Amino acid sequence: MSTSRVFVSTAGLIALSLASSVFAQQPTPPKAPTGYTDTPKIPGNKWRVHDDARPRPPVITPGTFSSSDKPGKPPSDATVLFDGTNLNAWKMAKGEPANWKLENGYVETIGRSGDIITKEEFGNCQLHIEWRTPDPPRGDSQGRGNSGVFLFGLYEIQVLDSYNNVSYADGQASGLYGQMPPLVNASLRRVSGRSTTLCLRRRRSKTAAWTRPDSSPFSITA
Repeated sequence: MSTSRVFVSTAGLIALSLASSVFAQQPTPPKAPTGYTDTPKIPGNKWRVHDDARPRPPVITPGTFSSSDKPGKPPSDATVLFDGTNLNAWKMAKGEPANWKLENGYVETIGRSGDIITKEEFGNCQLHIEWRTPDPPRGDSQGRGNSGVFLFGLYEIQVLDSYNNVSYADGQASGLYGQMPPLVNASLRRVSGRSTTLCLRRRRSKTAAWTRPDSSPFSITA
């Protein structure tokens, strides 16, 4: 029995030795190109197809979705406007500290306390909002969980409980209030929370200054 063990072990060593020798003789494969400098120009900009000099996107840690058990995490490059602990990034319309109700990781409007506004101003951006309407539902049409997200103080993205709730088309949840209905009504019944992600892009003027949003084209995707 001991001889058998020695024989198997020796064969294994010989096999490993031969395999190492074979692998050592293989040439190192060439590296794949990271880009090119002789490809055609892309119409409308200065870059070539697969241009090696074109700046790469920054590397970030992506965010995670929220659940009923715990909030999600924002992407590593995000400006966090509310983290469940304070309203330091917000103010009332006249500049006073934001006075909405804050508890248990959420913020809630108080009666007719008024709007809260971000202290920081933003141009092109992607804005992610997580929100919830009263449960059980109360009221109907525009009287059921009505709120909104205003952009530039001019345009409102509607916040509303639109599940089984008939109201005018351009007043539904995630629509551009009074102007553009959402493509679909995706409201669910009694979910723990809803979310809306806005992608906002404004056109720059030839002087590189931001143009007024009410006098120049811009786009909103919700």
